[in-house]
Amino acid sequence: MGCARAYHSGCQRARGAAGTGFEWQYAGDQGWCRYDQAASKLLEAARERGEDTVSVRSGTTRYLVDLRAGTQMNMTHPDRRMRRVRRLATSSGGMGPGGPGGSHSASSGGRGPSA
Repeated sequence: MGCARAYHSGCQRARGAAGTGFEWQYAGDQGWCRYDQAASKLLEAARERGEDTVSVRSGTTRYLVDLRAGTQMNMTHPDRRMRRVRRLATSSGGMGPGGPGGSHSASSGGRGPSA
């Protein structure tokens, strides 16, 4: 399995997205926050391939997104803080240009289906 990279952005409150398909969000301290369009596409592709996990970075912080459990774990913090993630259907074509500001990079790195 190769690695793919995308970006996740700093928390911008999730609200009606202009898009068709799906978007991915994580539970921030003050509500749901959107992954940017590239990270959402990466998470969606990993889900479609049957992968369980995707690695996501924000600066020097690394997170492990467990697609089956619906969680994001902070792999850098000693307490391994967990947050919920969710996948939402959108109604009219993507999240719009650029998505929210900030950056997390994501790379496919999961336990795919057993052969």
